[in-house]
Amino acid sequence: MLIGENVTKIRESKGMTRTALAKKSGVVYRTLENIEKGKTPNPTILIVGKIARALGVSIDMLLWEKEKVLPIAVPSEIVEILNKKTTAYFLNLLKEVNIEDLQKLLDFMISLSQHKKTNDTGT
Repeated sequence: MLIGENVTKIRESKGMTRTALAKKSGVVYRTLENIEKGKTPNPTILIVGKIARALGVSIDMLLWEKEKVLPIAVPSEIVEILNKKTTAYFLNLLKEVNIEDLQKLLDFMISLSQHKKTNDTGT
């Protein structure tokens, strides 16, 4: 119910109705209502991203209890990537990977990214 509570608190603090948030976010009213009422306690990252963007907050503001909020700012570029369906699918697959293999995978992905930058700049 945490996401729903956070969405409701932030929406109301901004003086926004549920109808206005649904329209601004592109999330179906009934879906938004179910999230706020706790009937959909684990909405997809795509939906959470749309709601966060419409409320003008980061995704972590909707996901965490105040005492547990990570002290980081999520760059908008990352939010855009997280909003893609393929990214959500990829992240769900990563949940099955053990932490050591995940670190190796991240190191590999970073090295590919650095290699691509080198090739793109011709250095």
